[in-house]
Amino acid sequence: MGVMMICEVVEIDYFQKQIGNIFMAQIGMEQVELRLIRIKEEVRGPRSTRTPFTLTFANPRDDERLERGRYDLVSEEGRKFQEVNLAPQAVRGQIQTYVAFFR
Repeated sequence: MGVMMICEVVEIDYFQKQIGNIFMAQIGMEQVELRLIRIKEEVRGPRSTRTPFTLTFANPRDDERLERGRYDLVSEEGRKFQEVNLAPQAVRGQIQTYVAFFR
């Protein structure tokens, strides 16, 4: 991994190019690997200047699980997204999914 850049503004354009890529979630001294599997644009409010969106991440069910909470995520490129709110979703087969909402 190269130089890490901390991102203040989270934009959908960046993530659209990252489908299928790995992000690492930091849990204390440990890291959990999450794969970005889906992006969904939400409806923009009449006064909003940004398009809200959700990201869906997945990891194997037998890997370490994340509880609902805020995590720092680092992309394969070294971009760091601080305190991303992740919520566990349904388990499908051997895959656990997580959703992050950006408004």
